Amino acid sequence: MPRPLTLTDAIDLVRKCGLVEDRAVKEFVSRTKEDGFLGLTPEGLLARMVADDLLTPFQAEQLGEGRWRGLVLGDYHLQSRIGKGGMGQVFLAEDRARRRPVAIKVLNPDFADDPIAKARLVREAHATASLDHPNVVKVVAVDAAHSPPFLVMEFVDGLSLQAIISRTGTLRVEAMALCGRQIANGLAHAADAGLVHRDIKPANVLLDRSGVVKILDLGIVLLRGETSRLTLDADGRCPILGTLDYLAPEQALDSHAVDGRADIYSLGGTLYFLLAGHPPFPEGDLHLFNARATEATPIHYLRPDVPEEVSAVLATMLAYDPAQRYQTALEAAEALAPWAIPVAGFPEDLFTQLPAGDGTGELLALAGPGSITRRNGLAMNGSSVHAALSVTLSGVFAPADTRTPLLRPAPAELAASAVLTPAPQSQKTRPLPCLPVVGITAPTRSMSKPQVTPTPYKIAGVVVAVALLFGIVLALILRL
Repeated sequence: MPRPLTLTDAIDLVRKCGLVEDRAVKEFVSRTKEDGFLGLTPEGLLARMVADDLLTPFQAEQLGEGRWRGLVLGDYHLQSRIGKGGMGQVFLAEDRARRRPVAIKVLNPDFADDPIAKARLVREAHATASLDHPNVVKVVAVDAAHSPPFLVMEFVDGLSLQAIISRTGTLRVEAMALCGRQIANGLAHAADAGLVHRDIKPANVLLDRSGVVKILDLGIVLLRGETSRLTLDADGRCPILGTLDYLAPEQALDSHAVDGRADIYSLGGTLYFLLAGHPPFPEGDLHLFNARATEATPIHYLRPDVPEEVSAVLATMLAYDPAQRYQTALEAAEALAPWAIPVAGFPEDLFTQLPAGDGTGELLALAGPGSITRRNGLAMNGSSVHAALSVTLSGVFAPADTRTPLLRPAPAELAASAVLTPAPQSQKTRPLPCLPVVGITAPTRSMSKPQVTPTPYKIAGVVVAVALLFGIVLALILRL
């Protein structure tokens, strides 16, 4: 529908969309008439409805563009857009029947009638609904018959680990361990249900204001005994599923022949990111196919404040050979337990450092405490953790000082920006027939102090240091 050109057009759109009860529309029109319509534009009228708490800024923006369809999905009223990708979008919505906020994943119009896309959405819903654990985002409902189909999830007041690190800096060891142990517990519950997540990464792990961590996005989950072809490509081949920066080597070779140890590898990569500010192998994905290139720089080399025992725990998770990793997620959780202790200011200090948003953008910045607004008596925060779906990080966060604060400052120029996360099938993938066949063998190493191959930068540093020392000695000799 075209943009509203008159006040009557704007009011008609409000009535059509179903966001506001007809009685409330009539009362608003009556009040506005008393104030006088003179000089009021359609945009001004919608802005006044926002001021009167009848519409959200996002809803007013959509109606101002003439887009009124899809703002109401059954009992759910869309409040704002908090993420979007190749196949779908995620919205903060109000569950009118239960008077609570929810997050809704909606297929894009191009996929609304695609049977494969619908089946994948239902598959994700059923897989997630089979889980009931405080560290896994819950699915409330799914409607594949609706056009467009949508999936309803619990609303989490927080942000992803990806977004938090990109905005505030890296974490202390204790905060990392607190997050890691909860992720491991969630993965253990999933494993008990016969599920392998296959895409554990910082953007798929959410942290709320109370310090609870939740795993989300089971879009490419592997189900035990599954015979479905929904995660194959159009030619029936098996592409690499997952995100290469956090992908287990065996998952790159055959994404359908993995078990829970692949998730443990991805967990190790995620925890490495929390401490280093970058994945274990920021230079590329050669490590996936070459056992000799699989030793990530030990985290205590990058962060001297990290105990070598913690570095060894992460190295065990990141072992190239699955047999050398922790064999269950519970083992990984137990390994992190000694350092998973409460830390003053965690997670409160994380959220006080995050900028507030106005609720109108594609990505809602997390507002500070007290920023909750109320609409029709329902408390609605100006953001959702699912905004993490669209946040990525570039750059490396180095330790700022030796005092090891709870949060390490991120460079000011790395302000978080919204970058679309593509759908799994459009991410960096390669069909298996094109991959080199490499046996999964790992080099011998000591878990207490993993070995690394000197890089050209390190060699150059040694050469420079020797040259300087030689120059100083020669100067002293000449003076004598």
